[in-house]
Amino acid sequence: MIGETQTKIRKSTFKCPDCQSSCRITKTKILSVTYKEFYVSCTNDNCGARYVFGSEPVRTLIPSQIPNPTIQIPLARATKPTS
Repeated sequence: MIGETQTKIRKSTFKCPDCQSSCRITKTKILSVTYKEFYVSCTNDNCGARYVFGSEPVRTLIPSQIPNPTIQIPLARATKPTS
């Protein structure tokens, strides 16, 4: 739900921008139907950095068969296959 905050610690695929170690998600905030913020902590004790990462869909590759009429995510432009 929008405005919901979750505080489970879980694995992530986020990398620390400074030391490139993996980060641990400590909190997630759902700010809209299409946007979430992830509060993360670097797992490298010598670094100790903390960040907020944002996540939202950028473009649609295959349109939904049950689209949400309240959102519009642009369609990706077709690309030519590489030979």
